[in-house]
Amino acid sequence: MTDCLPLALSGRCVRLEPLSEAHLDGLLAAASVSRETYELTFVPSAAYAMLMYIRRLRSDATAGTVIPLATLHLPSGRVVGSTSFLNIERWRWPAGSAMQRPATEPDVVEIGATWLAHDVQRTAINTEAKLLMLGHAFDRWDVHRVSLKTDVRNARSRAAIERLGAKLDAYSDRGKGDLYHHDIEDVVAVVDGRVELHGELAAAGEGVRRYVVEQVRGLSAACSSAIGAIAKCSGVRGDDARWPARSYQIIF
Repeated sequence: MTDCLPLALSGRCVRLEPLSEAHLDGLLAAASVSRETYELTFVPSAAYAMLMYIRRLRSDATAGTVIPLATLHLPSGRVVGSTSFLNIERWRWPAGSAMQRPATEPDVVEIGATWLAHDVQRTAINTEAKLLMLGHAFDRWDVHRVSLKTDVRNARSRAAIERLGAKLDAYSDRGKGDLYHHDIEDVVAVVDGRVELHGELAAAGEGVRRYVVEQVRGLSAACSSAIGAIAKCSGVRGDDARWPARSYQIIF
């Protein structure tokens, strides 16, 4: 799959450029300033671990699902961290639809895997980097949705996202499988009596079908027969539909 690289974005104090092994030493230096804020964020501390971190992200970039970026302080050229476009989805629309995009333009993206050196946290660097990424996603790619996620326990990260003006959308683990929860009512209201849903799911892209299966399985874990029916009509085998991670994330 074609990825969206190369991608470089620059503002007044930040430059975001494609992550590469050339950034290894700079990332190690940034990660070693202080590690007191990395308890809920994966930031490698050793050279080999950081190298594998970069290579894994580059591999995901080749697959077209991630765009990893190095974060540089523009005036000094110092590498101060990393961020990424994650969970890049390119939807397959019905034949002839004006909504169909080129392979280089995603339909939805997530901004995440962000970490910064301790001494530049809560500065203009993170705010400008996020605004550059949001601007590119909405103005250049014209995406339908941008998500930002963080651990519910990470108050610092939640506050940073809220300072951008983001709106809390949901706790991804809401309902916890409770069949009397309002999420179940919402799903029933959408699918009840809609026989055309089978055809819509069959015509949708694999990513959309898999997402529907995962979300329905998460909401109706106790309804095994319903899970099988949804998985069958979406073209995804039940054993291929993975359970959604219960990481207590927040989607803004």
